[in-house]
Amino acid sequence: SSSHDVCQANNRQLANRIYAAVREAYDAGDEVKTYELLQQALAHDPDHIESLIDISLLQAQRGDVDSAIVNAQRAVAVQPDYEDAKNALAEVLAAKAISLSKARRLKEALDYMKKAIMANPIHEHVQNLISAARRVSLEAGLHDEFAECCSGLLTLRPDLNHVRYRLGNALLRANRNKEALAVLIDHWKCDPSN
Repeated sequence: SSSHDVCQANNRQLANRIYAAVREAYDAGDEVKTYELLQQALAHDPDHIESLIDISLLQAQRGDVDSAIVNAQRAVAVQPDYEDAKNALAEVLAAKAISLSKARRLKEALDYMKKAIMANPIHEHVQNLISAARRVSLEAGLHDEFAECCSGLLTLRPDLNHVRYRLGNALLRANRNKEALAVLIDHWKCDPSN
């Protein structure tokens, strides 16, 4: 209906005006006002992408990682190809993984690291996440799980030869020697200098 579309457009414009004030509050270092303005923008337009992204990152920063994940997932649902939304989701999932790791809940931490990696495999911090996942897997003996993580990432990013190497080593640790040999040969074929 046309009246619904007009109302929705007005709400979106209002959310955009409120969001303009978010930047000012953030730049002034007023976290409380920033958060309140983001909530107001989302009250007018629950799909306001920039507000969803920013509130998720702010929630993670404040330690409310579960709410951050919900809002980042919503941002990705609203615009699945928007790089900032995928980056935010990867970052809040990584924050959850870190908090679980600190709590010594290593299997859950590794699960969230895998989710973070898969949320945006081209994110600039993917290498750091792979390294963190490797450390957790070594500490907890979760070699099959880490191999699964590497394998999933290679499906999306076959260009990451260093992940192929990590996969081969994880398979060796899991006593899956035949698979490990095949993966390490592929790694060598991709980069004979290693």
